[in-house]
Amino acid sequence: MGLASTLGFAQQLEEKSNEHKSYTGVRELIIDNVSGAIEVTASTGGSVEIEITKSLRADSQDRMTIGRREISWRRDGKAGWFS
Repeated sequence: MGLASTLGFAQQLEEKSNEHKSYTGVRELIIDNVSGAIEVTASTGGSVEIEITKSLRADSQDRMTIGRREISWRRDGKAGWFS
């Protein structure tokens, strides 16, 4: 009997959310990204526009709760530092 048939298949949970942020007066932006792509596009204007797609995947509800708590969007006290 194989390991997969002994343990069964755990259903993977997934959550996605989208946000839009806009900041004026920001000259430098530092992003701390866990995984995935970052696309930067120049524009003419005095603000930084950010579209965020956050995807969380977990093998259990407990792990999803931990992911929600540990992966967040925040602006640090330093100018232009986001994570």
